[in-house]
Amino acid sequence: MKEILILLILVSCGVRQNPSNENDCIFDHATQTDGFVRDVSKFKNYTWVDSIKTAFIRLENGDSIIASRGGCAHFGVSAKWTHKTNSEQVGKDYVLKQSKWLANRIYNETDYVHFTSKVDSAFSQMA
Repeated sequence: MKEILILLILVSCGVRQNPSNENDCIFDHATQTDGFVRDVSKFKNYTWVDSIKTAFIRLENGDSIIASRGGCAHFGVSAKWTHKTNSEQVGKDYVLKQSKWLANRIYNETDYVHFTSKVDSAFSQMA
């Protein structure tokens, strides 16, 4: 088993830098639901843990994804993908492909286009 941490961070709205308490947060963490994974057919086998606002997803091929979203001063989505593969198979191109696959399922179209643009730019500079 090999783990790849795929961070999908979008929509950065840094209006307040250091909120003094949770009530000062721009985004209400309490209202986050499993809506971003619920209707994704590839994610039909998941468990939502409401207390930590996280989805534990088991894919058909045995891979698993832990996904959460929310924030306080910044709103973001993060995912940790654990998969069965040879470490030789995991390179820059593989990570890019898997990141886009995941983003295409949990982002709306506008956010997905923004994400792929930023990721493609970042990966092209990693030559």
